[in-house]
Amino acid sequence: MIEELLHYIWKTGSFDVVNIKTTENQPIRIINSGLWNHNAGPDFKQAIIDIGGVTWAGDVEIHVRSSDWFRHNHDKDNKYNSVILHVVYEHDKDVFLCGREAIPTLELKNFIADETLNNYKKLKDSELIIPCEFGLKDIPKEKFEEIMLAVSIERLDRKSQVLFGELKICNYDWNEVCFRQIARNFGFKTNAAAFELLAQSVGYKQIEKHLTSRLQVYAIIFGQAGLLDDEIEGDAYYEALQSEYNYLKYKYKWIPIDKKIWNKLRLRPANFHCIRLAQLCEFLLVPDLIKSILDVKVSVNDIVPKDLVPHSYWEMHYEFAKASSSHKTNIGKTALNLLYINTIIPIRYSYGIYVGKPLVTERAVLYQRELQFEVNHITRKYMAAGFLCRSASDSQAIIEISNKYCCTRKCAYCPIGQQIIKKPPT
Repeated sequence: MIEELLHYIWKTGSFDVVNIKTTENQPIRIINSGLWNHNAGPDFKQAIIDIGGVTWAGDVEIHVRSSDWFRHNHDKDNKYNSVILHVVYEHDKDVFLCGREAIPTLELKNFIADETLNNYKKLKDSELIIPCEFGLKDIPKEKFEEIMLAVSIERLDRKSQVLFGELKICNYDWNEVCFRQIARNFGFKTNAAAFELLAQSVGYKQIEKHLTSRLQVYAIIFGQAGLLDDEIEGDAYYEALQSEYNYLKYKYKWIPIDKKIWNKLRLRPANFHCIRLAQLCEFLLVPDLIKSILDVKVSVNDIVPKDLVPHSYWEMHYEFAKASSSHKTNIGKTALNLLYINTIIPIRYSYGIYVGKPLVTERAVLYQRELQFEVNHITRKYMAAGFLCRSASDSQAIIEISNKYCCTRKCAYCPIGQQIIKKPPT
């Protein structure tokens, strides 16, 4: 028995709430179980409970054993003076507040159904990578769909908090936030930090002044990436970029990032940083790019043209001055889908919250459900286990469930795990 299960049982009322009594044999009637508190202090805040005919308003603390109250030093912490009921699995010691006032205790051991405990134990003892795999087939389809959608929105909410922090750093300039997020996600995982550092080294307002010149945009991006500092003779394109950048660098007092920061290890040539940088340049050159990202009237699929192709130089190069065989340089469907999922959708969702327009956030959720399911090393496992895999909304929900619940084995907090815990055993 661990506390996470008791938290779930108390929150959902998955026990015999009709016949519960305190250890002093006083009847208990739960009017409101309280708000689940994930921060310091009592586990459930603002509960309303009738104990022995007297209605109390306050907090509820939950432990496996009553003695945990003293082991956690709650008897010396004034934050717990508001506790009106101590809920435990096993009562082994009377508990008192700082003022030595006894706290009513509810021992749950005899009020929890064996099925609930058995289902939870089966989850916790599972050796499967996805502990709930054995019970997925028993969750009604409608309920499964409802959970997946809710978790995908929960993930968007979490991303929005990160974006609001970035917005504050950018002095509430949404254009700058968009630019930084676009740049970071062009680095994907391998070079995300380098792309982010590049974006921070040059403000979008300065890039915006030069969007009418393809040469200058390329010069700014490659120059600030630290890739135009060498002397390369006989490469006309490199020399043109270098000349343009040196002028702009002097004008704006720019300092490029260290080129050693770029990672090329274990990368396919198509993912080399120079190719991704060239693709970023073309992305930034899309007319009214950021305006379109923030405009709910523009469909996500219409923001970026499908035929974006970097400068022809990169069709025969993966790096400057190193010729290669001919290859494609356009942004692939998978990469573009990831940029929609990880950049455009979260930005539009967060912007809708920021400006107080629910329609914008609702459209963002809708567009996510229209995007292609993301196939990667995480989602493949869940697809095989029987999870929904219809759209990007489902793949985002799977990633959130994996990172937040499965990897840490917090089954009682997971909405999928909760469905299995409370279901009758098969």
